[in-house]
Amino acid sequence: MKIILKIWLINLILFGIFSSINAQNSLYIINPQWGWWGEPGIIEEATLTIRPKGVFFEYGLYLTFSADQTYFDPSDSLEVELKFNLHNNAFVHDSWLWIEDEIIQAEIMDEWTAGQIYNEIVGRNLDPSILFKRDGYYELRVFPIMKGMPRKVKITYMVPTNWTSNLVTAPLPVEILRTSASQVENLKLVVYPSEKWDNPGILEYNDLDFESEIDTVFGEYKSVVIPKEYLRNSLTFSLNSPMESGFYLSTFTETNEDYYQLAVLPSEILTTEASNNIMVLFDYESPNSSLNKTEILNGVKLALLNYLSDSDSFNIAFSKLNIERISEDWLPADSATIENTFQNITTANLSNYSNLPSLIGNAIDFINSHSPKGIILIVSNSDELMNPESANELIDDIVDAIESDITFHVADFQNQNINYIYIGNQYYEGNQYFYNNITRMTGGNFYRIRDGYTYPALLEKTFQGVGGFISTFDLYTSLVGGFCYGRYNINLTGSSAFLDAPIFQVGKFNGSPPFRIEMNGVYEGTVFSKNFEIDEDKIDNSDTTLIKMWVSRYIKELEAQGSSSNNIMSEIINTSIANRVLSKHTAFICLEPSLGGQVCYDCRDDGGGSTDVETDDSTNINDDFTLAAYPNPFNNQTKIQINLPSSLSSESISFKIYNILGQVVKTFEIDQSMRGKFELVWDGRNDYGQNVSSGIYIFVAITPQKTHSVKLQLIK
Repeated sequence: MKIILKIWLINLILFGIFSSINAQNSLYIINPQWGWWGEPGIIEEATLTIRPKGVFFEYGLYLTFSADQTYFDPSDSLEVELKFNLHNNAFVHDSWLWIEDEIIQAEIMDEWTAGQIYNEIVGRNLDPSILFKRDGYYELRVFPIMKGMPRKVKITYMVPTNWTSNLVTAPLPVEILRTSASQVENLKLVVYPSEKWDNPGILEYNDLDFESEIDTVFGEYKSVVIPKEYLRNSLTFSLNSPMESGFYLSTFTETNEDYYQLAVLPSEILTTEASNNIMVLFDYESPNSSLNKTEILNGVKLALLNYLSDSDSFNIAFSKLNIERISEDWLPADSATIENTFQNITTANLSNYSNLPSLIGNAIDFINSHSPKGIILIVSNSDELMNPESANELIDDIVDAIESDITFHVADFQNQNINYIYIGNQYYEGNQYFYNNITRMTGGNFYRIRDGYTYPALLEKTFQGVGGFISTFDLYTSLVGGFCYGRYNINLTGSSAFLDAPIFQVGKFNGSPPFRIEMNGVYEGTVFSKNFEIDEDKIDNSDTTLIKMWVSRYIKELEAQGSSSNNIMSEIINTSIANRVLSKHTAFICLEPSLGGQVCYDCRDDGGGSTDVETDDSTNINDDFTLAAYPNPFNNQTKIQINLPSSLSSESISFKIYNILGQVVKTFEIDQSMRGKFELVWDGRNDYGQNVSSGIYIFVAITPQKTHSVKLQLIK
């Protein structure tokens, strides 16, 4: 065991050295004795809870890992290694590990302290999990896992949302589920909506109906089970938007500081009568992407529905030997027409080879003959224009062919078989050279999935750029009776913004509402300035997660400055630990109780799991199972009264007393024939007959279904 743990610690350090490598999502079961070699792991169960928190959704991802399909020996102590990507603005703020039926909530500490702890516990009976934030990805490790002994974890993190006038959306983490060697059977989705945040849905599949249910602790929620065949595609979760008149504002008051979050949608504020004619070109090479054809088509359909208005027009063309165009005229971009159009499109419309030059030529001819102005939006994963000579010749031909005012936008979803070429002291990937030049020359935008986007996020970014551009943009917040400070724009880079892209800001304020919002910039060559006031009755109430949003931005700004300064490093670590927001220099660590880990009696499985924990001085968990202690507080002894339902026998239940460190103090051995009501007496001694000190203790009854507990207070 000592050798295994030393190798495990060395692996952790080595992975830190190579943390600059952008890891793909992966799941492996590793034998630490064998170094780096491992086998693909399995996710047996997956549940995701979702809570709307404003400009972020809070995700609680429950995963159960298994090593059963590996070729390791059943006696091997193995390790789970999960690497996963999150959105650049996402952040992790909690981690749980199940040890048998008990939940261990992670402690957050700096990496160096974590290393010292592992050095100290080498050779002991270790049962940890560690979660790191690396450069570009996250890394979770759980040890040990064995055949026939699955391990369950929970990762809680905040995901940035996307807003339109009607919907707030975020991608579901299907990429993490796809790391499983055997496909996950389903994903249980549990949503906690509210009056302003309701009507949950999966945009790609309207046939999934959420059912309303009640939890005795968390209240009303809605749930749906997503079958495995749907998990093969990108999935987008949606709720109704609470935005009014282009704004959403919520606040939270802490003891000494007040926080706010603001969402602004410029297209709802800057009225414009401009309409767009968009020609969408599909160009697909099957070896060059992990996305399937259904996923590709669904993503574009949703983007058209979300970002085009009734005044816009569209058309669609596909790469074929003879280019296939859906319509001989522009189609109105109302939702009914978009839906009807895609009902007549199947995966057969997408060929498995690229014919991009002919496809572009066909689109140019169509726009030249139908309108004075148009947009060509290329959705492609091909790389046949990688050679600069071919690319330059095609660009010359395009310039010669264009008669109308045409702008090119590109969404490049190539994520496999990526080749490089060196041109002018720079490396280019795939068709990057061609895409860079054609979009720059025509005033469009080029985005690629390889820059950290999911496919839905790639299309969102591309279509937002189609809607219009605001230069020298400025968003300033204040109060009528005070001021704002510590502002961070979450998804705004520099001084430019897109008309259809939401702008999020978090900050602090001092004073009282109304809030004043000032927007300035240049749109379509015209300077504008808009001023608004948001009254108190239009401001939503937030919670402590708003503080974490602000802290995550503060840490991100500090991390961008590098770690060369000890002062910056210390500030990152201290802020991360104080607010339980993971940084590049901290880690979430779960240890078994005997090694200092704490059983979390306030942690409840809110995803419909089987481990529920309640703590009270007198606990009535349900109509049948009851626990009570009297006297409580106590001096000499206390009697713990237990009522077992007829469906349970005492032989299937363990009864233990823990101290506040999560360490077992007393284990009760009882007659296995006991049924119904009975009592256990505790005289304040541990299993060795020694008197324990005054303080708080927890009596825990673990059944096959639930964990029940009652708090005890010993006073001497």
